[in-house]
Parts: sequence; structure tokens; C-alpha cells
Amino acid sequence: MIPGLKKRTVNFYDLMMYVAIVRKHIRLMVLTFTLCALAVLNFYVYARSVYRVTSLVRMEQVARPSGVDADSIDRGTFAEVALGQLTAPDIMVRTAARLGIKMSAQDIAGRLIKKITMQRNGSGDLEVSVWGYNRAVAMQWCEAMVAEFLAFREEQRSKQHDLIIRTYKREMEELGQKLDQASESQFQYEQEKGTTLNQIKLSELSTLPNDLALTKRRLAEMERVHNELDNPALDTVEKLSIISSYRAQSNLALGQIVQNRSRASNGDEAEGAAPPAENNSSVIVVPSLMQGSDKWQQIESEMRSIEAEKTKLLETFRPGNYRITALQKKIDGLMGQLEAQYQTQYAHFDLEYQSLKRKATDLEARLPEYNETNKRYTKLQQDFSLYKSGDLSWQSMYSGMAKKLSSIDFAQDKERINLFYDGILLAKPFPDSPNRFRLFLMAIGLGLAAAIALPFGIEYLDHTIADFNQAETLFQIRGLGIIPALESAEVEKMALMDSSTSNSNNLMENFRVIRTNILSMGTLTKAPHAIMITSAVPKEGKTVISTNLALSFAQMGAKTILVDVDLRRGRLHRVFGLRKAPGMTQVLMGKCTLEEACRPTGRENLDILTAGEHLNTATELLSSTRFSEVVDQLRTKYDRIIFDTPPVLGLSETSVIQTLIDGIVFVAWAGKTPIKSMQLAVELLQNNGGNFYGFVLNRIDLTDSANYYQYYYYSNDYYRNYHALENA
Repeated sequence: MIPGLKKRTVNFYDLMMYVAIVRKHIRLMVLTFTLCALAVLNFYVYARSVYRVTSLVRMEQVARPSGVDADSIDRGTFAEVALGQLTAPDIMVRTAARLGIKMSAQDIAGRLIKKITMQRNGSGDLEVSVWGYNRAVAMQWCEAMVAEFLAFREEQRSKQHDLIIRTYKREMEELGQKLDQASESQFQYEQEKGTTLNQIKLSELSTLPNDLALTKRRLAEMERVHNELDNPALDTVEKLSIISSYRAQSNLALGQIVQNRSRASNGDEAEGAAPPAENNSSVIVVPSLMQGSDKWQQIESEMRSIEAEKTKLLETFRPGNYRITALQKKIDGLMGQLEAQYQTQYAHFDLEYQSLKRKATDLEARLPEYNETNKRYTKLQQDFSLYKSGDLSWQSMYSGMAKKLSSIDFAQDKERINLFYDGILLAKPFPDSPNRFRLFLMAIGLGLAAAIALPFGIEYLDHTIADFNQAETLFQIRGLGIIPALESAEVEKMALMDSSTSNSNNLMENFRVIRTNILSMGTLTKAPHAIMITSAVPKEGKTVISTNLALSFAQMGAKTILVDVDLRRGRLHRVFGLRKAPGMTQVLMGKCTLEEACRPTGRENLDILTAGEHLNTATELLSSTRFSEVVDQLRTKYDRIIFDTPPVLGLSETSVIQTLIDGIVFVAWAGKTPIKSMQLAVELLQNNGGNFYGFVLNRIDLTDSANYYQYYYYSNDYYRNYHALENA
């Protein structure tokens, strides 16, 4: 992996790592640089010479008449349009023919002219650059091309103008006839369908739905008042108060004739009103029916004053006193007046009620007429729109033809933009391409870029575990130590060597570091009594790590046993030159006792329990209570128990075993174990409650410059001893 990718600054360590990457891939970089240089050299040898000639073409613009913006038409895009027209296949063929060369447009592009570019200078003129394979042709090409372009444009303009003029009168006459017929037909259609009359009628009836809704709402209020007036518990004053609250809403007018459907009077007739001959007679609204409410309120106020005076006299005189009798007569008279006022107000209220009922009836009777008129008008509008849409195409055609003819006539007398060839500005005597200096710089730049990008790209795309610190940060697991890259057989031999030899001592020092880190982690979590050694995938060095770690614990005086629980393909017995049976499978199946299966290794304080005969039913045996009992027995006999287990991914034994042990040591092969595989394995163990002491980065190649600088504190001894082992 490339160092420092997620750091803000680059330190000396990162610089050394970059240097190490360069040293690692120096051969690939030299090869890449050489290939790029050879590719550029090959291009220089086989590329055809190209000559560049730049000519000036003056552009003359004639002012447009008023109303036409010449700048918006000609400037800005004219250079692009002119380039497309000048380099059109027809113009290219005509230009070549003018120079005495007969070629197709395809042959011209491949054998004669490489490319043509055009740009406008500060004066608004065009600078045309021609790149040609023949210098003489390139120098004459621009002048001939402009001449042929002008001739071709004149021919096309004349042909187009003549064609349009010949057909214009006939087409305009036909379109005019079509438009006249359409106008006449439209007028007749409106007359026949009565669209205008229907629109006037609909306008008259447009307020009918709103008037009907308002009238019905008012009638509902009037009916509620009727119901309140029919309440026998109300006296005359209360009824007058109810009627007065609605008098302001009266719609009656003097002289209005209203059908009287009121109930028969039960007392005196209203004051000043002509009594109806029968219940359903007509009534004319007279001034007495329009009187305000002030009079009855005055009477009611006067009556209350008299009643108060009567009450005061009753405190002094008897009820038969002439004064009290006189006051009672006045009160009775005022009550009669209030009743007369009520009859008048009620007659006014009832007349308004009858008027509203008649109005509602009339409006409801006209509602079907409104709906029918509205429906008919909508249908006429739709039909008229469809009918009128048929004429739009004729109008559009007429307008388009007139506009087109105007543009042709406008440009007929004189071209608004003219081109004039004004000579050569630049013509180099030597080829413009290929340029030796430019190709040299290109070879250097391309070669260096490819030589640097390729090895760093390889490192960036390396998704394996190669960096110790990176693995700690990524998986949030402590790194316990590293193991140098040696052949498995060599490591196994060193585990059986005398610890006094330098090679064995240097190797065991690594495992002593791992052992110390495990013990320190045990103080933070669980004490490392039973330790499981596992990895994500097979062949990552679990057996080697298990063996030497167990030997390291034994050397510190701890009674240790090395247990092979890889019942499918365990090979711990080969490391110590023992038979595989009796072993764990025999113990779990009851074919031998645990004491018989545990055998000495020849090293002090170190015993071994091999896997026994290989079985495919390993999961069932390790899930049994017998295995749990075996683990408990081992805990009572040994200080340290090292379990060499199968890999995590694809097998279930590890998940079963981790519930019976104290912690896990994870083994990863440096530069080989994919990050994704280790991540899946760690997550699987953590989800099952696994306790991690940390991980060991195995098989680190200390001859690699990157690893040499990264693990410099290991390099002194291991770098030297690594070569000693290889040369032994």
C-alpha cells in the first residue's frame, strides 16, 4: 500500500517508504520508460512530414438594413460555419481539381491535406492554417480553396433563388385562396351554430347558480326565525326583538307585489295594512310595512317606566286605588300597541319570506336552462376550436413562404459577407511535424509519467494486509508482533533447534515479543490461559505460530500443551516427528483417555495433543460436551493451552471453539491475506463474542526495501540471518 495517503503532511518515514517502492519496482519502471521512449522513436521514424502554411483571408461585412442585427447574425459563429463550409468534401475536391489534382475527398484527407484550422484575429479577419504533406500544395491550397468556395456559394445561391422565385407566385396564390376560404367558412360556421347568441344568453344566466345558493341560505335563516316565533313561551317583546334583528336584511321595496301565503291572523289586522281577501292573495308593500323598529322600542320603554311607577305606588296604596287603576289602563293600552307593532313587523317578515320562496322557485325553474346553455356553449367552443385548428397550417405555410422569400430577396443584390484571399503570413521551409525537440520532451515526460504511475498504481491497488499500523487502525485490534518471511519447513526446523543457536534465538525473540504482548493484553481482558490461534483462510502460518508460541511459553517455565483441533487436516504431529494417533479424535470418540493422548515433545514444559485421525465430522465432535470436558481437564493440568484451529471463513469449528477459550490470536500473511477476508473473519468472531488479544503479521519479507524501512528495528538481525538461512 502507498504510505501517507490519509496524512496531511509527508514525513521522513514516508519519503523512505516512497524510495523503497521505487527500489522495489525499479526494473518495471526502467522497462516502462524504455517502452515509452521506443514508442515515440518509432513514431518519429515512420511519421510523414507535415508542412504548415498560414494565410490571411480578409472578411468583408456589408451593413444590414435597419431592423436587422448584423452582429447577432454574422459574428461569433461565422468562423466555425465558414470552416465547416470551406472544408466540405465538395469544396476540397474542387480545390484539388483547381490545382490539377484529381482525388476523392477521402484520398485528399489521407494523402494530401492533414488538417485545416481557422481563427479570427484582432481585426476580425480569418487566419487559415493548412497542414499538408506536400509543401507546394500547402502553399497554394488556401487561395484555391477560397476561390472555389466563393464560386460554389454563388452557384448554390443563384440556383436556390431561381427555384424559389419560380414557385413563389403559384404557391402564394394557392395559400391566399385557402385562407379566404377558411375565413368565409369560419364566419358561416359561427352563423349556423349560433355561437354569439348562445354566448350572450350564457352571460345573462351566469349569476343564476350564485343567486340560487344565496336565496336558499336566506330562506333557511327565515325558516329558523319562523320556528322561533311559533314558540308559545315567548312574549310579544321577545318576538319583536327576534324580528327586528332580521329587518336590516329585508329585500322588500315599496309597491312590490308579493304572494301572501301567511297564516290567518288571530287578532287585529296590522296597522295601516290592507287585509287579504284570502290566504293565498297578493299583497302590495305599503309604507306601514316598512316602518322601523324604533316605535315599539319606545312603547316598550314607556311601559316599563309605568310599571315601575305602579310598583312604587303599590308599596303605599292598595291595588284598587284609583291611581293604580289608571296606571294599569295605560299599561294595557301600551300592550295593545306592542301587539299591533308585532303584527305589523310579522306581516313585513312574512312578506319577505314569501318573496324569497317565490324567487327560489323561479331560480330553480331556470336552472336547467342555465345548465343546458352552458353545456351547449362549451360544446360549441370545442367544435369551433377543432374547426379553426384546421386553418392554422395554411397560415403557418403562408408566413413561412413569405419569410423565406424575403430572406432570398434581401441577399439577392449583394452578399452580406465576402471573403478575399490576402496572401501567406507564415510558411516554414522545414516540416512542422514531427518536431524532434517536442518528441524528445514527449518521450521523457511520457516515459517518466508511466514509469512512476505504474508501480504506484500497483501499490495503490494492492488490497492485501501489508502494513502493521494500517491493520491496527483498520480492524481496531492490537498488533502483537511480526514474523519474517521464511519457508515453513525452515521455521519448523528452527522451532526444534537448540535455543542457543543464533538463528533460533533471533526467531524466538519475535515470539517472545508476541508472548509478552499477549500477557499484557490478558491484564486488560481475560488472563491468557487457553489461547486460540486462527486465521481467515488456510496456509497463513497458524501451525508455525502455534508451535513457536507454545515453545516460548514453555521456555518461561509455564507448563504448556499444544492442542491440534484441526480435525480435518491437522499437521502438528509432523512438526515434532510424531504419529498423528492417538489424538483429539480418539479422545472425543472415547477410544483412549486424555492422559494417553497427551504426549511429550522432548522440550521441557511442553506437551502436545495431536488431532488424531482426520474426520469430516469435526464440527459435531467439537460441539459435544465431551470436548468441553476435555478443555476443563486441560485447564486443571496446564498453565497455558495453545489451540491450533482451522481457518474462520468457510468452516464452523472456530465459532464453536471460541466459546471455551480465553482469547484469540489472529494470524495474517503479509502481502497475501486480502483485507476483505480478514475483515469478514474478524467480524464473524466478534459477533460470536470473541475476545481478541491481537494479530500477528506473518511472513514479512525483510529483504523488501519497504519492509526494511518500515520494520527497521527488526532489520539488523533478521535481515542478516535471513540471508544466512537462505545460503545455508
